Parts: sequence; C-alpha cells; structure tokens
Amino acid sequence: MNEEKKTETKKNKINNVVSGIKSVTNKTLNNLKGYKVLGIVLVIIILLVLLSNLGKKDTPYPVIYNNSDGDLYLATTKVKKEDKAVKLSSGDSVNGILYANTTDKYVLFEKNEDLYLYNEKSKDVTTKIVSNVVDYFITDDDSYVIALDDEDTLYSYNFKKEKQKLDSDVSSIEGYTNDKVLYERDGILYVRSLKASKDDRTKVTDNHDDNISFSKDGKKVIYINEDDELVIFNIKKGEGEKIASDVSTYYCDSKSCDKLYYVVLDSNKVLYYYNGKDGEKIAEDIYSINSYDVDNQIVLYTKYNKDDKNYTLYYQNGTKDAVEVENKLSGLRTVRLFEEKDVYYITSDNELKYVELKGNKIGNVKSLKEDVAGYLYLTKEGYAFVSETDDNDNGTLYLASNGKIKEIDDNVNNNIISVSKSGKKVYYMKDYNNSGDLYVTSGGKGKKIDSDIRLFEYINDKLIYIIKNYSTTKSRGDLYRYNGNKSIKIAENVTRIASSPVHYVEK
Repeated sequence: MNEEKKTETKKNKINNVVSGIKSVTNKTLNNLKGYKVLGIVLVIIILLVLLSNLGKKDTPYPVIYNNSDGDLYLATTKVKKEDKAVKLSSGDSVNGILYANTTDKYVLFEKNEDLYLYNEKSKDVTTKIVSNVVDYFITDDDSYVIALDDEDTLYSYNFKKEKQKLDSDVSSIEGYTNDKVLYERDGILYVRSLKASKDDRTKVTDNHDDNISFSKDGKKVIYINEDDELVIFNIKKGEGEKIASDVSTYYCDSKSCDKLYYVVLDSNKVLYYYNGKDGEKIAEDIYSINSYDVDNQIVLYTKYNKDDKNYTLYYQNGTKDAVEVENKLSGLRTVRLFEEKDVYYITSDNELKYVELKGNKIGNVKSLKEDVAGYLYLTKEGYAFVSETDDNDNGTLYLASNGKIKEIDDNVNNNIISVSKSGKKVYYMKDYNNSGDLYVTSGGKGKKIDSDIRLFEYINDKLIYIIKNYSTTKSRGDLYRYNGNKSIKIAENVTRIASSPVHYVEK
C-alpha cells in the first residue's frame, strides 16, 4: 500500500470514529433527556480514548540470533518453527546490527565489512547497499540509512533501493535528524539534506572541537570551537551566534537549545544559565554537574572542599540562591532527578538518600537504604534498585516512590533487570547463577514467568525473547518467545541473541 493510500485509510478511520462520536452523542442526548449528563460524558471519554489509540501499537521486533554453527538467523513474531526463520549469513563475520525504530520490516547489519539490508518484502535475500562501510545509522523515523565508506564517501539510502551520494572526502558523521546530516569534510563542519536532489549543503564552521550536537528540533547546531567559545548555529539563517567564551561543556534544553546551562573555566569552574538572550552566573567553584533539567531550570551540582577532602551537594532553582542538600560527603555514585521534585542519590558509601524539592527550598534529607548494589532503574513512580548482594550479585529488590521504599523480592540479580515501556512493571531474574527464574512485578509480589533462564530481551509486555535450558559446557541453549501468557520455543542450539532494538518507538 502506498503512502497516499495509507494516509487516506488512516483519515477514513479517524473520520469514522469522529462520526461515531457525533452519532452516539446525538442519540444519547435524544434518549437520555431528564438524566444526568454524566452518562454522555462517559461515552464521549471512552470514544476519545479509542480515537487516541487508533493506529498506535508496539513494534513487533524480530529476534536475531546465532546458532552453534555460527550462522545468523532472523525470526519474526510470526515464526513458530526454526525452519521458518530467515538465514542472514552462514558463519560470516557479522556485527553492528541495527533495527529500524518503528517497523519490523528492516534490519541492517555489517557482514565482512559490507553493509547489508534485510527487507521483509524479499525475505530470503539480503541486499548489500554499501561496500567497505565504516559508519552507519538509521534515522529515528526510518526514512533513511546514512552510511560512510572507507573511501570517505557519504551516502543516504531511502529503503526504496535508492542509494544517493551526498558528499566526498568526508571524515566523520557528527549527527543526524530525520532529514539532515551533520558531517566533517576537510576540517569543515557541514549540514545538508539527506535527499541528494536537494543540494543545500551549508557550511557551519571550520573552527570546532568534538563537542557538537543538533538541537532536538533539528534547527540548530551547537558546538564549542577550538577557541573554547560556545556557538549556536541557526541552519535556516546560515549563521552562528557566540554565546560565551572559555566554555568546557554545555547542557541543552529538550527541544531547541534556546536555553542551556554551560560551564566556564576561569580560575575555577563557573556555572552559567543562558535564557536565550544572556548568560547569568549560577555558581562558581563547582566540582561537577550531577543532574539537571534545563526546561525547568533545575540543577544539582557538587563542590569539593580541599581541606577536609569532602564534597557538598547543592540544589539550585533558576537564578535563586543555592540550597545545600548535604555536606561532608566522601563521594557520590549517582544523582537522579525524578519529575522535577524528587532527588534520589547514592553516596560512595552505597547509601541511598532522598530529598524533596520545594521551589527554591528542600525538605529533610532521608536515608532510605544502605548497601545499595548498583543502579537506579527508572520506573513510572520512581526507581527500582537492589541492595545487600551476595557473590552472584543477587540481593533484595526494592521500589522507591515518593521518598519511601517497598521490599519486593529477595535473591534478585542486580544486573539483569528491565523496566516495561510504561514504567509500571519490572522484570527481574531470581536465584541467578548462570541461569535463574524470570519474574515480573507491578509493585506487589512478583509473578513467575519462566524457569531456567540464561537471559531475556524485553521488547514489550507481550513480547520477550528468552534463552533457557542453557549448557555452560556447550555454550548453547534454546530460544523462546514469551507472548504475555506462555513461552514458545523458536529454535535450539542458540548461542546468543545477536542484538536488541536500541529503543522502542510507538507508531
């Protein structure tokens, strides 16, 4: 189905739903005279929810795996038996697998230094699209592949078998959006359209270092030049604006980079906030930026006291006076800001602490747990973490929310945890020693999914790939697909899941 027909089909679906809303609303008004309006409102809300979910679904990513012969296979969610999987290569040197972000139709991989494309339309054939590839990417909307070969030629490929040369003598790809690429050629930074027929190559600068990025909206390039000047380049205008001198690093807002934090190296490190027009000094003599939210003008940073060799954690809201969170810290492992109001941090003594932000003030610092093992896994309500681990990295799983913690399960492996896309579920391995049992919790007692698991790859709540029945002596096991209800065997003698999707994007 071509794009016009797809668009028209989607419009028809939306129009049908909208018509349904009008029809049901009119009938309801005629038939419910004298009743409370609540019923009408509920009907409309339900239909609006259906409308908002129209066309939205999880991408059914395939699984790519190696068998004991070193062959590479791809199995979509429709594959029920091993002999129906697509063989991508036979004992070749394969690496760098990239999934498309919004569809299960395309997979890129590097084989013997060449770039190949798997296209679902020609299931048993993989197409070489670039020889001797050095670097490659897929745009977030899956419109283009961007690739650089060893002869320094830059290409775009649009999945319609149209490979287009963008430029020659390119030394590196520095960034990309859905329709632009940022690259270096002969020491000069350029930006141009990924559509080769549109020759709009624009010189950004011949004076830059490695700290270069696009703004999220793709309208600007932000970089620090060789003279340590922070510059924002407006692509449409074709000109750059110097923001500050002696800059060592910067932190952009989430969209346009019109606002940012940046650090100036003077006699010490000085933190500034740029509001789109001017830079204002926030703090000086800082040691490090630990967490920040540019959009909401929140920053947490530490200062180091050379006399007692300890650190102090500070919080600052906008340009208001800094608030001391805690002093005499021997160090900090991590500082996390949750929903602009909750701060969780782990000290170098492995103690998890919490403080609530209240405008330009803070609440009391609380100690939540000691002997915290490793990471804070972001959930819908806060964070998941494991403490008091043994020699196999198994310990007690907790959920932290609103400054309180709840014990979930024991003997949970600290390193093998996945949080669902919604953030409402946590998948974890229990009693793990080369293999263990897979569980899931929604905040209460964990539910067992399957046993004797070597590893799992979470895609969504109804699609998890699992290797189980693993032999450590033979380095192989069986590959299963969990569909939300049960595990179905896909293949035997599997040595590894070759790669997983980088991120999960809803259509």
